[in-house]
Amino acid sequence: MLLFEYDDYKQWVRDRLNAMPRAGRGQLKKIADHLGTSPTIVTQVFGGDRQLTPEQAVMLSDFFALSKIETRFLILLVNYGRAGTHRYRQNLKEEMEESRLKAKEISNRVKQNFALTDEVKSVLYSNWYYLAIWSLTAIEDFSGLESVATRLGVSKKKTREALDFLLRYSLVIEDQEGRFKVGPTLVHLESGSPQIPRHHQNWRLQAFRHYENPGADDAFYTAPVTLSAADVHKVRENLLKFIAECVNTIKDSPSEKLYCLCVDWFEI
Repeated sequence: MLLFEYDDYKQWVRDRLNAMPRAGRGQLKKIADHLGTSPTIVTQVFGGDRQLTPEQAVMLSDFFALSKIETRFLILLVNYGRAGTHRYRQNLKEEMEESRLKAKEISNRVKQNFALTDEVKSVLYSNWYYLAIWSLTAIEDFSGLESVATRLGVSKKKTREALDFLLRYSLVIEDQEGRFKVGPTLVHLESGSPQIPRHHQNWRLQAFRHYENPGADDAFYTAPVTLSAADVHKVRENLLKFIAECVNTIKDSPSEKLYCLCVDWFEI
């Protein structure tokens, strides 16, 4: 349910909560805690005639991890609900229509062949969860902000910021129902890129976190070894062949699970 399709923010919240597991049971209490008010007042807002304040609208946007343009629209909806005169409501209605047109323009601005600049890559590879979120949207069960944030253990605010970045460069696209899916822009990091060290570091740190509690399908192997100079090259070639075979398997495999492949071979 896209926020821009609503004239009533209360109905949007109710629809959003109903779409959650267990129909959003317990979420009004969480909203009340986030707004710093009582569950009774929140119930009176979303089930009665009471209205949020603009300040609470901003806090509610943080709760749902809305983008900047969505936050501005939510504030308009709250002011629209609070408006006391027809003239003011009409003015807000016009602003809402302008915001809808702007949001539609942004969502339609999908670049099919977008070359990522070094500046964009510096953000994309600055933290592991940018690529993790991008990859996860290829899996059908992770098309919503809540499910992605929960799966990765990343805050909704950080997930929203990362999704906004990925949307901007067509790495992720958003459909009319507000679902996210992997976009048409591909990611390619050249072997000589200055982002390579950070890329390796980000994902090795994730591997470290799995060492103490490995999953049933995880596999880790570390072994300092001595061998002949000739066999050094043989092992390297075997590893490269193995990686190529894995890539071919992954390329043709449907997106159901998110895994990371890390391979190291270096002289000490």
